[in-house]
Amino acid sequence: MKKITLLLFALVLISCNNSVKEIEIDRKAGEWVKTGVKYSIGSDADVAIIKKMLSSHVSLDAEGVFSSISDTLTYYPHNMTSSIKMNVNMLKDYFSQYDSIQKKVLYYLPYNVESWSGSIVQVGAVETRFNKNGTIEKDRIIDMFFIGEDGLVHTIREWNADW
Repeated sequence: MKKITLLLFALVLISCNNSVKEIEIDRKAGEWVKTGVKYSIGSDADVAIIKKMLSSHVSLDAEGVFSSISDTLTYYPHNMTSSIKMNVNMLKDYFSQYDSIQKKVLYYLPYNVESWSGSIVQVGAVETRFNKNGTIEKDRIIDMFFIGEDGLVHTIREWNADW
C-alpha cells in the first residue's frame, strides 16, 4: 500500500510541474506632463555608458568623460540658473582645481520617453570634491543624462538633492 501511495504522490507531483515562461513586457506608465507621453524602463546598456563616464569623472579624466559625450555637452548645473555649453578643455580646467573626487552612487534609473528617439539615465549620488586649496565640497545630486540615438550623452540636467 505504501508503494502505491508513494507512486500516486510522485505522479501527482510530476503532472503538476508546469513550466513557467518569463515574458518581458514593454510596460508604459507615468506621464511627461507637457505632452502626455508615457515612460518605460530603459536598458542596462545605457547605464553602462553612464557608469563608464562617471568612472572617468572620479578619475579626473576629461578625455575619458568625453568619450561618452558628443563634441559639446549642454550642462545645467544645480547651482546655476542657465546652461553651459561644455567641451573637453573646459572640463580639464574644471578638474584642475581638484586633488580628487569621490562619488557614491545611490541608484541608476534608465528610462525612455514615448516618441523620443533617445533615452535618459537618472542618477542619485553624493559627490565629494577635494580642492587643491584644502577645502572640501560635498553635494547630494540628482543628474539626468540624456543619451542620443548615437549612444552619446548630449545633455546633463542636475538638481541639488540636499535632503
